[in-house]
Amino acid sequence: MSKPRAETARGGARGGSRGGARGGGRDGGGRDGGRGVRGPREVRPVKFVGPAVLLLAVAAGLAVRYAGSRPELLLIHAGGAPLYVEVADTPAERNVGLSGRRRLPENRGMLFLFHAPLPADRASFWMKDTHVPLSIAFIGESGRIFQIEDMTPLDLSPVCPTGPVYAALEVNAAWFAEHGVGVGDVVDWSDR
Repeated sequence: MSKPRAETARGGARGGSRGGARGGGRDGGGRDGGRGVRGPREVRPVKFVGPAVLLLAVAAGLAVRYAGSRPELLLIHAGGAPLYVEVADTPAERNVGLSGRRRLPENRGMLFLFHAPLPADRASFWMKDTHVPLSIAFIGESGRIFQIEDMTPLDLSPVCPTGPVYAALEVNAAWFAEHGVGVGDVVDWSDR
């Protein structure tokens, strides 16, 4: 068995007159009529490749978008009741909060953490673009709730704490009352 010869840029075999591994050398064999040059290949259009590729790209983009935006949930305890929360601990996350939400699953919420106690006059919350009725607990030093307020969907009125805030916890309206959580109870996020 002979070794295949390397093809030249023109398609013929290099060195020798017997043709390369693909045939079509200079001896007249092959489909090029003995010229040693190959003609253009027949190109058949492939239908639906463009739309299929576009559909796959869009699907992949959506999968990455939604996979990347799925919030990480932290299990915390408010007055002993378990609750899964998203944590907002950067200024950007705190600014967005739960805005844009049209629903909040049962036993879910958002925990706003501040790196230093925030004075009462700088810790207001509002319901811009939030379609879900919420309750908010303002949390002081040592994780103790010192104030709970109900918040109306889409209301731009500020809801302000009465003292310095170390954290705030937003949940579905009436969640605190339904779970027996009130002022003086402790919110524990020590697993974080």
